Amino acid sequence: MSLRPLGIPEVIDAAFKLLRRHARTLFTIAAVVLVPLGVIEYFVLLFGESNIPTTPRVVPETASPEEVLAVLVEDVGPLLLTGLLTVIVALLAQAVVQLGSVEAISEVYLDRQPNWRTSLAAGLKRLPAGIGAFLIAVVPLTVGFLLCLLPGIWLAVMWSVVLPVLAVERLGPRASLGRSWKLVKTRFWPVLGVLALSFLISFVIQIVLSFAVTAAFLLSDSVAVEIQALMNTISRILVTPFTATVFAVLYFDLRVRKEAFDLQLLTERIGSTGDPSSTPSSSAPASSTSSPETPPPA
Repeated sequence: MSLRPLGIPEVIDAAFKLLRRHARTLFTIAAVVLVPLGVIEYFVLLFGESNIPTTPRVVPETASPEEVLAVLVEDVGPLLLTGLLTVIVALLAQAVVQLGSVEAISEVYLDRQPNWRTSLAAGLKRLPAGIGAFLIAVVPLTVGFLLCLLPGIWLAVMWSVVLPVLAVERLGPRASLGRSWKLVKTRFWPVLGVLALSFLISFVIQIVLSFAVTAAFLLSDSVAVEIQALMNTISRILVTPFTATVFAVLYFDLRVRKEAFDLQLLTERIGSTGDPSSTPSSSAPASSTSSPETPPPA
């Protein structure tokens, strides 16, 4: 058995099977990073509740714009600042989880047993390059989404496998963006289909968990804040490894289609063993292999 091109549903199915078979490794990576983030978020929520004025301050109609701005900054400035810092920390934490998860999945594809410690450490090492890629891409993505939605979606899809490229190929930020572009260039619509389906699944998971948060707000305020922070953490722990696994499977599928990655692995295996009859028995996870009875994707 060997790697083969996958259809859109097959990529999602392969990601689910990988996630199930390596759940301990992938969810441990997520929990180690995201549980502390949940604790931070809990205290930020408490801080926000304690600093929201119970009654709005009345600003005289004769007040100047500068005075109105000063009142707003005084009332909500600390809350906005802590919220912004929390968002930044959350983005960095999820990037680390995604990089670490991709590292673990790549170990599976290369016939090695993944370890959460080494995968997470490798993901942390690639974080600066990930930040660099984000800083390069954020301006054109923002302009694309603000001026017209379609250019932003197009750029996001073209750069969608940049994290797997960073993790697996160890390229720099600009080179990783270019490499993602090259891999996706002739597969835009199938890649968009995979991303749309995976985001829909993630959205459903988050909606289900949000019902618990909604119910919590019917209770006392303190319990609501605790449950909100808990549900946000659980949602991230469930969703982030799944999306990272989808990106990893998608990345390797693109390499199989464009670069005969399965033959490359076979060649490396033969070269390392010296046995022409040897085959890469686990050059791909079982979920992405095919049998003679499996029809080719449309």
